[in-house]
Amino acid sequence: MKFKKQYWAFIIMGIAIVLFALSFISADYAHTMDRETKRIEKNLHERQSIMESYALKVLSMPADEWVDFKDFPDDFVIYRYERDTLKSWINQFTVANDEIAAVPLRYRLHQMTNGGGFIAPLTFLTPGEHYMNMGA
Repeated sequence: MKFKKQYWAFIIMGIAIVLFALSFISADYAHTMDRETKRIEKNLHERQSIMESYALKVLSMPADEWVDFKDFPDDFVIYRYERDTLKSWINQFTVANDEIAAVPLRYRLHQMTNGGGFIAPLTFLTPGEHYMNMGA
């Protein structure tokens, strides 16, 4: 069956009106966002608890013993220092520049939000915990 041009115009106009009306129906994005935030927070705290258990094991090991765990997750990294000397590690950061000096010779990671241009990602480590986006 062939439709005349005016029928196509009415069909397209009808579809446009239906879609326009549907655009005013809003989902509860705030509720969805809160639920997703809680899920991510729960996962983050679980991962943080796992990391803390490994860190406590490392702290209880003798200082001259190499850090090595068979079931250590691939996305975790532990560097063990004695004063300013790296004694052992397990896994590595995924960036080429893991310097701890404040002024490394070359910079390879750009931190857009710090206003200072380029930084070495491990330069500003502190004893307290904090999160850093390494670009992964």
